[in-house]
Amino acid sequence: MAWLGVIVAFGVFHAARHIPSRLFDDVSLLPWIGLMIAAILLLGWLTASGCMNLVRVAAERELQRVDAAMRSRLITEATAPQATPEPVPAGLGRLSCVKL
Repeated sequence: MAWLGVIVAFGVFHAARHIPSRLFDDVSLLPWIGLMIAAILLLGWLTASGCMNLVRVAAERELQRVDAAMRSRLITEATAPQATPEPVPAGLGRLSCVKL
């Protein structure tokens, strides 16, 4: 964008008399520079969009893996013969002794 401004300032408005390079005052370069800027911005947008899609797919895959692991642990713990460390009535008896 700055290059476009420099070319407009030196090439169109003749801001300086002695220009160090012809690249600064050649107005015919404006369309090419504009096209290159648009192409670079499009390439950046495509890269960002592709990366976001990759992250989204990886996150969905990880969510499914964690969900499956969690469900398998719940099923395993629910079918275990002893799901609590001590019998429930004994634990409740100890709880009634504590005053809050």
